[in-house]
Parts: sequence; structure tokens; C-alpha cells
Amino acid sequence: MKIKNILGMMLLSSLFFVACDNDEDVRTDDGLTVKFSSSIEGLIPSRAAGSGWDSDDAIGVFMLKAGQALSDANIVDGAANKEYVTATGDGRFAPAVGQTISYPADGSNVDFIAYYPYTVINNYQYAVNVENQTSQPGIDLLYANNAKGLNKDNAAAALSFSHQLVKMVFNIKAGTGISSLEGLSITLGGMKTQATFALADGTLNVEDASGKELSVKLSPAVEGVVGEAIILPVAALNGGSIVFTLPSGAFRWEIPANQEYAKGKKYTYDVELRNSGGGVTASISATIEDWIDAPK
Repeated sequence: MKIKNILGMMLLSSLFFVACDNDEDVRTDDGLTVKFSSSIEGLIPSRAAGSGWDSDDAIGVFMLKAGQALSDANIVDGAANKEYVTATGDGRFAPAVGQTISYPADGSNVDFIAYYPYTVINNYQYAVNVENQTSQPGIDLLYANNAKGLNKDNAAAALSFSHQLVKMVFNIKAGTGISSLEGLSITLGGMKTQATFALADGTLNVEDASGKELSVKLSPAVEGVVGEAIILPVAALNGGSIVFTLPSGAFRWEIPANQEYAKGKKYTYDVELRNSGGGVTASISATIEDWIDAPK
């Protein structure tokens, strides 16, 4: 009898892995194992580009009673902050070890809330901190609250994620009098860096009392240097600045008063640094578009 049970469990495990590969239903004793497909709003996947996720990207998932607010009383079957991983980066998420979510066996409807990147959650609040810009994916908060009214007849739940913060991109080129961009640094002044994000309704509450300085992440590009930063959204920024520093000098650009940095937007600055003998100057132009890039 024990041998039969062991063989049965091995067969069930084999079926589970096959099902994940083929996106088929997987029955369990407590209902139907939930699998998640995903997309990022505005990003159109292609066979060349894939879904935009990296391998082993992890999300946190909550399952709650359909139509109810996220709270202890409304979590179904203990499915709170379960870790799901896209092993190959194809956007299909399967549970990490011991993190499986199953639909209610009685067929009742449930809703799902998910976020990226996975972390420890307290009181259904996601702690946001963009002070360290070294790992952009690590601070790129995505949120999905669209998968609603599902039950065991829906094997896969489609999660639609959207960016909750703001992306800044700097395309830096060397102009007249600048022979090299080696040693360049870019700092943002007057920025808020910490906030809490309510997973229940997607509300971001900024906690900083005063602005701080952020160091922009820099990478070599075909022409010049590319800088990247993720900042908190703000309706009207005052006292903000961007400083471009080279060994030969620095140029400080005061961000216009009441500048808005809107959630889910990407602000791209094309910058040409120059030095005609009177110090470093810059020519700056900006464009604004929806932030539809995947976390990279």
C-alpha cells in the first residue's frame, strides 16, 4: 500500500511538470492548482522579444474572496504573499516550493492581487525605497489587480502588470570640448526616496519629509553613456536638480518648478555636454512617454 502511494505521488509530480510546460489543467485534492500568465501594460510581446521578464523573476500573489478588500478576513486558504516564479522568463509563473495556490474546491469565485519584485510584506503594505539605484529591477514596482471572479474552471489567471513608479533615462553624448565621458557621474537632487504602497488599492504614500540626492546608474552605449533612474511619482516637484559631473567640471540643471513626474511614465533626456573653455555646459531636450519596458 505504501509503495502504491509513493508511485502515485511520483506520477502526480510528473504530470504536474508536464502540465506546466503545456499549460494544461492540474487537479489536486483541494481544487485546481492556479497557474499565472502575465503581461505588462503597453508591452506587446513578440517571439523575438518574449514577454519581457527575466528568468527566475518572482512575484508575490494574494488570493481573496471575490469582490472583497484585501485583508486577513478575506484571504482564501492562507494564500497570502505566495511566491511564484517564471523559470525561463516567458511570463508564465509557477509556484516556488511550498507556495502552491489552489482554487477553492467548492467552485466559489476568487480575486487575485500580485506585485513584483517579491519580498516580505507587512500589513499588506509594500515598502518602497529607491535610494539605491544599483539594481533597477530590484526597485521597479509592478502591480496587478485585474484577475477577478475566477474559479476552478479557470486553470490559468492572466495578470496584467503596470509600473507604479517613474523611469528617467539620460542619453549622454560628448559635444564640443569634451574628449571623453570617462569619469562622468549624474546625481538627482531634491528627490523623495521612501514610500509605502498599499496592495489593497494601489495607493502610494510618500514618507520622506525632505528631498535627497540620488546617484544615477550609468552604462556605456554605442554613442556615449546611458543613465537610468527610478524615482517616486510626484505631482509638482520643487527644488529638484540634475547635476552632470566630469573631471573637467560640473553642470547643474535646475528642474523647472512644479514639474510633474507621473506614475507609469518614462522621461527621456537627450543631453550633450560641452566645454568651450568657460566650464561644462549642456544642451538638454526631454520627451515623455508611457513606461512599457519590462523590468531590466
